[in-house]
Amino acid sequence: MVTKKRPILLSLIALLEMLTGILVMLTGGFFILLSFGLLGGDFDTLLETTFADVFGVLFGVLSGAILFIGFLIFVLGYGLWSLNYAAWFVTIILYGLNFINILLSYEFYINILQTGNYSYLLIPIVSIGLFFYFLTIRNNFT
Repeated sequence: MVTKKRPILLSLIALLEMLTGILVMLTGGFFILLSFGLLGGDFDTLLETTFADVFGVLFGVLSGAILFIGFLIFVLGYGLWSLNYAAWFVTIILYGLNFINILLSYEFYINILQTGNYSYLLIPIVSIGLFFYFLTIRNNFT
């Protein structure tokens, strides 16, 4: 069995992505705990009680979605770490969509024009750089 070497930059990206997934999952879990505090509170009127219960349930559902997205981010990072082709493919799609989103973002250009800070132009450069980096290391994934 031939083992392929993982490039250093890929290892760093995978570790940072797994760490991001863990932090997003912790945030979602924290929000779920907060949503339990919103349910069944001591309120004076029926309107306040109904609003708090509905808001608590909606907050809990959104928190569960955040928790799930964190799990997906962690799985994608682990897939990159283990040189999985599906993780590479999803990463290419996400970096491509990110670059298109930056190019089509009205706020991105307004922010540059209003502040005069041209360092914001590094964002699409880094995004397209990572996109091409993942294209060049395609042979490492199986």
